[in-house]
Amino acid sequence: MTCSDWLIGNATAQSSLIPTVNLTNATTFSGQTSYGGYVYQNSVEYVTGFLTNGSDGINHYLSVGANGTNAVDGLVALLTVKILSSPPSSTRSSLCVPCVLIRPRTPLSRC
Repeated sequence: MTCSDWLIGNATAQSSLIPTVNLTNATTFSGQTSYGGYVYQNSVEYVTGFLTNGSDGINHYLSVGANGTNAVDGLVALLTVKILSSPPSSTRSSLCVPCVLIRPRTPLSRC
């Protein structure tokens, strides 16, 4: 079973799912998406040091990890979203919002 980071792949408009086995500290992705008349520039950097690579303290950790892997891989996705354009009825034309996404193996990632 291959795990993939579905949320980040979609947020950065990747042409295929991102295999989590390939992710490391400082892996980056970026891309544009649009919704409701807005166009967004999304960039992601995976960082370490915030979570341990393990299953300690994880509720139902046996059902979260896949194929004997840990429930948490220790990587955190730092997601930055910038609004490039907005519909004429909106008042803001540019806004940059950093967001930290703690990456559980499920449900935000697909295994």
